[in-house]
Amino acid sequence: MTEGKVATTNRKKAVLIIDHDQLTLSVLKSVFQLRGFEVITLNGYHGFDKHMPLVDMVLCAHDLPFVSIKDLLVQMKAAWPDKRIFLSSALAFDDLSAQIHDSIDGLVSKPLNMEGLDALLARMAA
Repeated sequence: MTEGKVATTNRKKAVLIIDHDQLTLSVLKSVFQLRGFEVITLNGYHGFDKHMPLVDMVLCAHDLPFVSIKDLLVQMKAAWPDKRIFLSSALAFDDLSAQIHDSIDGLVSKPLNMEGLDALLARMAA
């Protein structure tokens, strides 16, 4: 290596997974880690802002209690416009509000299944 040059590393993509169900968090963490992602999980939305600078993208549950998902997504996009935000929801894309459409980069349907997760992981890895 030439003096003064910095070696580059192949850093894994990092994802913050926000959900209120511990089993869902555990399963998603395992799936994402097996696919080569670094994973931070958060049970509920409190403290998400501490983790945002550390990740490349977020997978957030639509049905988080005690928060307006629309407001949370708008806040995330406003503060971190470069972060990719994906939503997991039992609602179809067309059933989500326009404001949510504008705040997310993709949607994975609940209940979660491997086909939907594979499609999501492919989009996240790109």
